[in-house]
Amino acid sequence: TCSGTPTSCLSCFKGYALNGDQCTSCTDSQALTCSEEDAAYSLSCNLGYAVVISTAVVPPTSICTACAANCFKCDINGPGKCDAGQCQTGYVQQTGQTTCTLCFNQCPQCSPDDLGICLECGRARFKNTAGLCVSCPSGCKQC
Repeated sequence: TCSGTPTSCLSCFKGYALNGDQCTSCTDSQALTCSEEDAAYSLSCNLGYAVVISTAVVPPTSICTACAANCFKCDINGPGKCDAGQCQTGYVQQTGQTTCTLCFNQCPQCSPDDLGICLECGRARFKNTAGLCVSCPSGCKQC
């Protein structure tokens, strides 16, 4: 948004920081927001990334670093890992683990204790007595 003139910004799109009355592009391509004083200092990140601050250098740095594969958020557990309940569809965080593991039999949601037990099957599939997802007959939307 701007005020008075089109070159006088009040707020910026994601990936930009308001620096005075100008929008400056964040240096980190995965940053949603960055510092007004330093476009290379990430404050928040896209899904699948977490902010990592390094105080080992002066001035400190802050960059967006990838979570574990197939993970939406790792703000609590940190990069290369996954926060509880944040795995993508078809993946699960097994009990005691911090990464996402593929469910068996194309389950969109499976048990964290047994990758072969489907908790949910999704559309055009149903859970049989063995806990496996099987396809509905051809042409069925739901069965």
